[in-house]
Amino acid sequence: GGRATRPAGNPFWKAITESCGVLREESSHLEAENARLRKAVHALAQLAEEGGVRCDDILKRHDLEPLRAPPKADAARGLPAPTPFSLYTEVAQHEAAVYCAEFSPAGTLLASGSFDRTVAVWDMEALQHRELAPLHTSSVLDVAWANDSRQLLSAGLDAAAVLWDVEQGVACATPFHGKGMLLAARAHPALHNVFLVSDSREHIVALDRRQPRGPAAVALNDSVVYSIATDSTGAHFLTGDQLGRLRVWDFRQLEAPLPLDVGPPLTLAGGDAALRCVQLLDIDGRHLVAAGCADDSLSLYSGSSLLSLGLEHRLKGFTDGNFGVRCAFHVSRRHVRAVPGTETPEGDAPSAPPLLLATGSADRHVYVCDLHAPQPTLQRVGSHLDVVYGVAFHPTEPILASYSADSTVKVWAANKPGAADCL
Repeated sequence: GGRATRPAGNPFWKAITESCGVLREESSHLEAENARLRKAVHALAQLAEEGGVRCDDILKRHDLEPLRAPPKADAARGLPAPTPFSLYTEVAQHEAAVYCAEFSPAGTLLASGSFDRTVAVWDMEALQHRELAPLHTSSVLDVAWANDSRQLLSAGLDAAAVLWDVEQGVACATPFHGKGMLLAARAHPALHNVFLVSDSREHIVALDRRQPRGPAAVALNDSVVYSIATDSTGAHFLTGDQLGRLRVWDFRQLEAPLPLDVGPPLTLAGGDAALRCVQLLDIDGRHLVAAGCADDSLSLYSGSSLLSLGLEHRLKGFTDGNFGVRCAFHVSRRHVRAVPGTETPEGDAPSAPPLLLATGSADRHVYVCDLHAPQPTLQRVGSHLDVVYGVAFHPTEPILASYSADSTVKVWAANKPGAADCL
């Protein structure tokens, strides 16, 4: 038979969704303990190997990453050679799984949210941690920077959206409390006062901090929205939902103090698997959309407008594992598009900058794909000790942050002189 659908507002499905959130919260403590045990085992294995005892077989039996990759591991899996990224630094401030992270638009700060109920902000120039007051009472599932890089919105399972003054480390206003767990957050690209959040009761809420009495607009989808992406102007935004649909919404009448108006959605694509991640990039007069699904596929759409998107590629190789792993776009003229180990001769005309798409994976690896390559393929960059929930690119530089259930955030930089000058 066909795929079952559920009526909008069905209380049974709402109860299941909220129960899943409670289970996720309870499992976060087990994940944190698991991460600590993995780190301890690796530390012991490292000491053993320094004494001449090989431990790779022992680590493998316990489903742990070996201390060194076996020879020709990528070739054995049929994967291309890794892209030229290497680990720059590792952040380990959190005490539980890190479920979200995002660079500020200015590129100098990196924010992360964790199952330990905290939000951390890192100064990437000084590599110093900025303390934020602990206001969430449950796991933080998403963070979103205002376009001025001064304010940050965090959203969590406690149904709270907290707007932070990052410099002062305090909340700018009374937190907004939704009707369900807040699953995704996105800042308006042009108005630093406006944010979008989605909740477990199928609402998409537009928040304007200039209107303290409540949300500026509320739209009702007919299934839970897991991800939100906006175009560069803020006129439209995309959502990915539980029914596997990619939908475009009209976001109009943005002049303050008029109320915000969210127009009806248009469904662009639909599938059998939940659409857990949506990313949108405007480049060279066209829109690129990446859609990550629970069926372990990453689809790339392209079009001159959001209403004319067509499927270009469907990438395989990563694993979602029903964790809702997140992806990210990047295009940079400072990244060297070359095979590792080769150099571009001086005087040659520079090649077109690569258009990169990166993703986390349940197999504990970070993957990157150059979409300008003749045959775009996900290539392994590095790994964590546990599920990699997602990735975030620096806004201008070929620098990638990955965040994981092992409670860490890792920052990867392109292997070229000056690639990490901004850090």
